[in-house]
Amino acid sequence: MASGLRELPLEIKLLYNYASINEKIGNYDMALKFFDFCKEIRPRWTDALFGKAVTFFKLGEFKKSKKCVKIAIHNYKADSFEQLEVMQYFQAMCYKNLGKFKKAERDYAALTEVFRQEEANSIRSHVVWCILLPL
Repeated sequence: MASGLRELPLEIKLLYNYASINEKIGNYDMALKFFDFCKEIRPRWTDALFGKAVTFFKLGEFKKSKKCVKIAIHNYKADSFEQLEVMQYFQAMCYKNLGKFKKAERDYAALTEVFRQEEANSIRSHVVWCILLPL
């Protein structure tokens, strides 16, 4: 990975992957440094912001984590590696760890409603196909 970064130092996906690997192995300072490099290239890139949020969360810095994930949710685009619902769930976990239980409950309730709607749409689609298939 390091040789790839030397050849393509501004390749954002390489920087992101290197940051993610460092976060996974517990090298949090290096992960934050490389997520920041990603943010320098693409300032509101959802994945870099969410990566920082996860890293701060693992460090127990829930306020910084919440700030990053809130910005990531606000700037969310469909090209993100992570689903919006995962980020919203993560935000609720940050609120919970900060003792802001009403906000956590609000986010959990919103997610529950999204999943109920998706489940209803899935069942509806299944029923329609069961009706149309024999025709």
